[in-house]
Amino acid sequence: MKVLLPALILAATSLVAFAEEGITLQNAYLSAIQKTEGVSIEEAQFSVAEAKVAYARSDFYPQLDFKWGYQKGNSASSYYAVSSGKSTTLFTASQSIFEGGGRFATLNAARFSRDSQGYRVEAARVVLYAQVAQAYYDVLSKEQEVATLHTLLSLNADRAKEIAKMTKIGRAKEIDLLAAQAQEAVVEAQHFEALGNLEVARDHFSLVTGIESHTNLIDRADSFPPLQELQAYLGQNEQTPQIKSLTALRDSASASVWTARSSHLPTFALEGNYYVTGPDRSQTNYWNLGVTLTIPIFHGLAVKSKVDEAVGAEAVADRNLEKERREGQAQIKTAYHQYQSALAQLKILENALRVAERSYKEHEKDFHFGRATNLDVIQALNTFHDTKRTLDRTRFNAKIAWANLAAATGVLPKL
Repeated sequence: MKVLLPALILAATSLVAFAEEGITLQNAYLSAIQKTEGVSIEEAQFSVAEAKVAYARSDFYPQLDFKWGYQKGNSASSYYAVSSGKSTTLFTASQSIFEGGGRFATLNAARFSRDSQGYRVEAARVVLYAQVAQAYYDVLSKEQEVATLHTLLSLNADRAKEIAKMTKIGRAKEIDLLAAQAQEAVVEAQHFEALGNLEVARDHFSLVTGIESHTNLIDRADSFPPLQELQAYLGQNEQTPQIKSLTALRDSASASVWTARSSHLPTFALEGNYYVTGPDRSQTNYWNLGVTLTIPIFHGLAVKSKVDEAVGAEAVADRNLEKERREGQAQIKTAYHQYQSALAQLKILENALRVAERSYKEHEKDFHFGRATNLDVIQALNTFHDTKRTLDRTRFNAKIAWANLAAATGVLPKL
């Protein structure tokens, strides 16, 4: 948490600086840490865990108490009863010498639990980064979709006007005009749908990051990181904060088992009292010092029940750790194959876009010379823009897949 503090301070100023030109993914992520509750809740839980460690450590220190008591009663006499009162004022001190190792085990359990919560804070940041990246690139993807459809709508509108003029002079048929107008209406409906999807994406981005929904976003990641072998990413699974958190939680449960079993062992304590005033007022400044040895014999199977409960909790923690290992590997494989597939698609779609654009231009040229029909031009135009839209979506999907792969391996980009 201390390491991230300078970055948060820097983000507070950089967010203002970038407000006019746009927000980057890094700015959006740091804003999400500041303005949303997920990470701060885990940090608050970490403070609670630290307090529990301090509480467990306090058992090793001596206990000092001040006590005062007053009793009143009747004392029998030969002739009549006499009412009298007695007060006691004293200081008591006690120090545990040995409690079967239970206090050490309790302290270790609290420490492991604190460490587990510390890793949960890191895990919350990792998960938040993946969520921010998903929302961030989703907005950019939807904005690109709207821009592409806007261009397509403009081209179809111009084409419908051109066909209308050609129809008047007999160079085009009425059926060509109707087809052009129908195509323009279809693209206009798609444009309105894309605008609605963009607003939904912007609202979700604002929810995840705390940034105003219509803030301009800037994507500065022009290139895609190279992909290593799958085993290189799977090898990082044990170093993820999720695995480290559950490992520490399992160790905490193991320490709790010894805490429960220590109740079977004897305890040894040192105790002392210092009487400022005693039951007999003539005696003052009286003190005593003693030791107490306690050997547990039978407690109604309460100790055994606590041991069984602790052993069961340890088994649950161990199963959760194994489950997270398998799920972590599955998440890494999924993100890896999605990123690998997206990179392969990008190369194919970039070439397909060049071919589709050339085909559209050739059909447009041939139409004016009577070698292609209007439907041929419309189909070529649709193919060209459908390919471009697919390429744009795949490009942003690749960036989302890379962010998911980074989050799955627990490695965040440098802020």
